[in-house]
Amino acid sequence: MSPDPQTGNTDSRILAITRDQIKLEEQAAQRVLLDVQDGAKIHRIGVIDIPTFYVDFDARAQGDADYRSTTRDVGRLIAQAKREGIDGLIIDLRGNGGGALTEATALTGLFIPSGPVVQVRDSRGRTRVHRDSDDVLAYDGPLAVIVDRDSASASEIFSGAIQDYQRGLVIGESTFGKGTVQNLIDLDRYSQDPSLRLGQLKLTIAQFFRVNGDSTQHRGVIPDIILPSGNEQNPHGERALDNALPWTQIKAADFSRYAGSALPQQIAWLRDLHQDRVGRDPDFAYLKGLEEIEAPFSDTTQVPLLESRRDAERLRRRADQQALLATLRQAHGLPGETPDPDQPLPRDVVLLESARILADLTFGAFSERLIVQTEPTERPGIADDPVPTMHAD
Repeated sequence: MSPDPQTGNTDSRILAITRDQIKLEEQAAQRVLLDVQDGAKIHRIGVIDIPTFYVDFDARAQGDADYRSTTRDVGRLIAQAKREGIDGLIIDLRGNGGGALTEATALTGLFIPSGPVVQVRDSRGRTRVHRDSDDVLAYDGPLAVIVDRDSASASEIFSGAIQDYQRGLVIGESTFGKGTVQNLIDLDRYSQDPSLRLGQLKLTIAQFFRVNGDSTQHRGVIPDIILPSGNEQNPHGERALDNALPWTQIKAADFSRYAGSALPQQIAWLRDLHQDRVGRDPDFAYLKGLEEIEAPFSDTTQVPLLESRRDAERLRRRADQQALLATLRQAHGLPGETPDPDQPLPRDVVLLESARILADLTFGAFSERLIVQTEPTERPGIADDPVPTMHAD
């Protein structure tokens, strides 16, 4: 609340917030297909967007054989994509803040033979290994995982396991870096006065470790190929907190790399191909320009006291952003009216470039690639442009 202009005091007010029921369908995994075209050839890339790691605990407890979960839904989507003849698969975990640990383990099991997925060490130093216990693979073809700065917890467990097993490429930004386990203690249970509402206490009781022994805490998962986002200058995640637990390491679990994987030898030339495209791509030039505009303000510890100076600074930044966006629109032949920098890009450039990278891995290097969306998706950026088309040159 704003302070009283006369006294400078503020009034206290208690607001009761009731948590609404979360609709599982809104958080469910979704599928889209992208066609990567090389001359007369079209190679199909399946994309599965997973907003969270979910499971319908109530339906499962009631014995519903068809209860919903991330792993079950993704398994069905993979089966559909395989029937449509995909040549590669992308799992999109951008913005996925985590969820059920059991689902992160089970989902990993769709892509690897049986083996450890994550290690959990408690406050007494005892380590428990969560494993995928069957040899059944839902998909054994070329695989990539997209992550960003908001991919956390269970997302980091899944992407870290895919990377450790060398099962697929991890593409995007370094993840959030939340590698700890919390437990809620209801303090009302210990109160002698039932009229007192003491709330809950959240305690950190354990820490996640990848199968290679690395913690996901603080550092997060570092992608094999890093894509710019325009947000690199802004501190984010656990590593932006003053008192976050540091990164650490324990003994690796007993596991075997994915049979036949040649990813370590392929990543270097995949990066080269990616960098060559990015250097000529107006969308990524735009993202790099955003970083350069924000860089001088990322470590700012002083703010001008004069409102006129603050307004002038804000208007300068906005003008720079508008000029940058106007250049991007011109490159794509869009109308030249003054653009709004707060509006999203007309297409999901990170997803499109990830599809190109996976195509490089799957089909070798092609100089000309055209990507066409063949099915609509709800992800912002693509939904605004139902049939986006982009040349890599």
